[in-house]
Amino acid sequence: MLDLAVFLAGLWVIITGKIPSGLLAGRDHKIDKTSARYLGILFLVPAPLNMFIGVVLVLFGLFEKYRLWLYALDIVIVIGMLVLINSLVRGIGQDIASNNAIVEKKKEIS
Repeated sequence: MLDLAVFLAGLWVIITGKIPSGLLAGRDHKIDKTSARYLGILFLVPAPLNMFIGVVLVLFGLFEKYRLWLYALDIVIVIGMLVLINSLVRGIGQDIASNNAIVEKKKEIS
């Protein structure tokens, strides 16, 4: 279920070019549409990756034995991808608060 939510969020980000900033990096970072769409592709990664791992386990007949581990791995992959996306948003996003401070200092100087 978590995979589906992240997958749908990825489609939303790719289509609109906007990342829900209040959800990921706070409202103090802004990302352009191209970067947001690239990050949207990262939102799509966990679902096919977990599906691939599940198919491999089924092919080798190990799915029933490792079912609980697969659920745990699913959660770890999704949360890890969200942490990675959050850090990328903070890294490449434009910090609005510091830009506002720079603009105010320029106004004070002039």
